[in-house]
Amino acid sequence: MRRSPTALLAALLLPLAPAPAQAAPACEGGGRVELVGGGDRLMIAGQEHVQGYVLRRRLGGGRSCVVPGATVQLLARTANSSAVTVARTGTTDAEGRVEFRVRPPYTVVLTGRAPTADSAPAVLTVATRLTLGRRTVDACRVAVSGSTYPAKPGTPVDVSRERSRYDHVRVGRFVVRDDGRWSGTVSVPCGADPRLSATIQATARNAFGSSDRRVVVATRTQECGSAPTSRGEVGTALTHSFEPFNTTTAVGGAWWGERVVSNRTDRVLRFDEYSTDTYRLLRRGSTVVIGQNSTSDAIGITPRELAPGEELRTRVALVAGNCLEQPPPDVVPFGLGPGPAFPAGTSLVGVTVLPVDRGESVSGRIALTVT
Repeated sequence: MRRSPTALLAALLLPLAPAPAQAAPACEGGGRVELVGGGDRLMIAGQEHVQGYVLRRRLGGGRSCVVPGATVQLLARTANSSAVTVARTGTTDAEGRVEFRVRPPYTVVLTGRAPTADSAPAVLTVATRLTLGRRTVDACRVAVSGSTYPAKPGTPVDVSRERSRYDHVRVGRFVVRDDGRWSGTVSVPCGADPRLSATIQATARNAFGSSDRRVVVATRTQECGSAPTSRGEVGTALTHSFEPFNTTTAVGGAWWGERVVSNRTDRVLRFDEYSTDTYRLLRRGSTVVIGQNSTSDAIGITPRELAPGEELRTRVALVAGNCLEQPPPDVVPFGLGPGPAFPAGTSLVGVTVLPVDRGESVSGRIALTVT
C-alpha cells in the first residue's frame, strides 16, 4: 500500500583542541528576533539531511545575541502542494541552536518557526532514487532491472549504452510497475561489455533521477596539506570567528553557518576581502587538512569597512566531503562537495578562512561530527 506524502514526511598558534561551537552571547534586552538556518540543497530520495537553526536577536551593526530555551517547529511542504505540516519540534540549546533530522522522499520546502520569527524557506530538491542491475543473457543481449524510490508506476525508464565518456545511445525504454520495479532486455554489440546507465524523468514531486547518482563515501581519509595557524585575527584589530547553525550532519551533508568578522575597536576599520577559500576541515588534534572548498582561479577583491562594534556576517557551507579525488570510472559523484563523503562516525574540526591583503585569517576550531 502506498503511503501519502504527508505520512512519508511525518538532521599565533591554533589550539589543537576544538572549541565548543561558537555563538553570540545569550540575550539581555530587546531587539528584532530572527531565526537563521541552512539553505537549499540537492539530494537523493531517502538520503538523510540535518537542518539546523539559530534563534537570535539583532542588536544593530550586525551584532546579535542568542535566545536559548525557545520552542522551534520545522514546517514542511511538499512540491506542488499547499499543505503545510509540522514535521519536527525542538528547543534551542544554550547557544540558541536546534537541529532537525529529516529523510524526505519528495522535494520539500522547509521553514523553521519560532514564537516570534520564521526562517527563510529552504528547498530540498529531491531526485528519484533509481537502481540498475544487469545480467548477461548471451553475447548480444543483457537483462536489466531495477527499482525507483519513491515508486513511480507508469513512468518510463531509459537505459543507455556508453559509446564514449560524452556519448551515450539509448538502447531501451521500460515502464515502472506498481511496485516500483522495472525490467527488460537490451541489445549490445555482440561480444562487448559496455557500461550501461538508467535515467528517469522529473515528476511532479521529484527531480530527474539517474542510476549514476549516489553518494560516494570515502573509504580512506585523504590529506590536502596543512592549515595555516591563527587565532582569528585580521591585522591587529579585527577578529574573525565561525558560528555554525548545526554541528552534526548526515553522510553526504554539510555544516551551515556564518563567518563573522568583528570590529571590537572604537574607530572605523577598512580591509580588502579576497574571494578564495572559505573553509577547511581538519583532523582533530592536528593541523592536517582533510577537506576544503575549491579555489577559483579568478580572485575577486571586495573593499570592506566596519564601524566600531559592527560585524560582517557571510553565509558559508562546509561540505562533509574529503579532499578532491577522482572517483572510480563507473561512478558519477552526486551533489555538492569537494570529494567523497565522510562516513558516519567521522569526528573532525572546521574552520572558516578569510583571505585578506596581508595573508589570511583562520577562525577558531569548531568540533563537528558526521552521524
